[in-house]
Amino acid sequence: MKKKNTLFIVLFSVISIVIGMILFLYCAFSPTPDSKRNLSFEDVVLSVQITDGSFVKPIVRTYDLEKYQSFSERKQRKIREQTLGKIEGDIPCVYLDGNKESLKFSFTKNGVKVEPDDVPDIKLIAYPSHYEDKSPERVITDKLLKNESGEYFYTLWRYRTQYEKYFLETNHLQLIYSIDGREYISVLSLHTSTTDADFFRNETLQQPVPAEK
Repeated sequence: MKKKNTLFIVLFSVISIVIGMILFLYCAFSPTPDSKRNLSFEDVVLSVQITDGSFVKPIVRTYDLEKYQSFSERKQRKIREQTLGKIEGDIPCVYLDGNKESLKFSFTKNGVKVEPDDVPDIKLIAYPSHYEDKSPERVITDKLLKNESGEYFYTLWRYRTQYEKYFLETNHLQLIYSIDGREYISVLSLHTSTTDADFFRNETLQQPVPAEK
């Protein structure tokens, strides 16, 4: 009887470990669920619309600005890494095809749409996307724009030298804004590319093209 109980415990432990490994692999290699894409740790939520119709929603994290700045560099880097998603295709790819309003932004506080106190600041970090690009990451600081409908938007460009017909840039964005006198920061990441090139028929450009901005 004791041997049977021991065998049962061993089998149960092995099955539990196998199930745990399957669940871990499933979570690690599956897209970020919608419920975890736009998380705010405050009473304000930033919503981001990709205007080219992308069905993939960006992964956004929103914090009180002072609290975020008190985080260690390691924790801030971990937050940025979270916004990059877990697998390929987990974050949007914005196509730079002349659309003048690449991204649109709206703000809510406690579920009610609100307006920022001032025009929000945006900081964009563009990372090298080609092995020949030896220059460090680029940092672009700017402000959002407002269209005739009163919507805040921003136009994205190619911020790195282009070495091939098809390119895929990785960009990290930070928005800093004030609502009712309190400052917040929202962080997200996305890719940018072009619609006039085929990844499977890519080719090296005879002359690299400088960044657009």
